[in-house]
Order: sequence, then C-alpha cells, then structure tokens
Amino acid sequence: MRDEQGGAWWIASGWAKENAAGAGKILARLADEQLRTARVFEEGEEPSAFMAWLYATRPAGLATLGTPTGFGIGAADAGGVFAFQVTGPDAFMSGTTAEDTARQWVNAWRNAGRPG
Repeated sequence: MRDEQGGAWWIASGWAKENAAGAGKILARLADEQLRTARVFEEGEEPSAFMAWLYATRPAGLATLGTPTGFGIGAADAGGVFAFQVTGPDAFMSGTTAEDTARQWVNAWRNAGRPG
C-alpha cells in the first residue's frame, strides 16, 4: 500500500499471505502512526549475526516489512509487527504480540551462543 506521501509499505510472510485483510489493516495503522522503536541488542551483540540466525532457523511467524525508509525482518501477526532493522541495534514496532514473539527469538539466539 502507499501512504498519503506516496511511500510504499509492504509485508511479506506466510501470515500476511493467508490474512491479506489483516495485513492491510496493520499496514494502514503503521502508515498512519509514528513508528515506535525499541532497543533490542546489548552492547557487543551483532544484529547482523542475529539476522543470519533468523534466516537459517526460519522461525514460525518470520516476516519482512518494508517502509518508506527501509525494511526490517521480524515477526508479524494479527496483533502487529516487530521488525529488526537491518542495521543498528533497534527494532520498529506496532502492537505487542509480535514483540513478544520476536523477543523470544532474541532470547533463543542468545541461549544458542549468539551464532551467525
């Protein structure tokens, strides 16, 4: 979808493919509100290593979200999205259930020794 300024917003995931109307609602909400960010990674952790781990493990609910300023990889469901920025220690989000899922992935990555 495109926002009022013409910026493209998109989501790619199994959930979005099966729930196009729900994905559309989330995208509209994201385009209408200020994206919130959250610090995810601790000092010394490599976000790129986590991204590699995500791609290798492909956890259920994995999604790619595109915004007018870039894209992120994270979780998406009917409650919202939580996407890790490709560079930097932050994530952007809307809703809470996807955040819980994504933070569980971070904890699993840490418990696995932070591979990537």
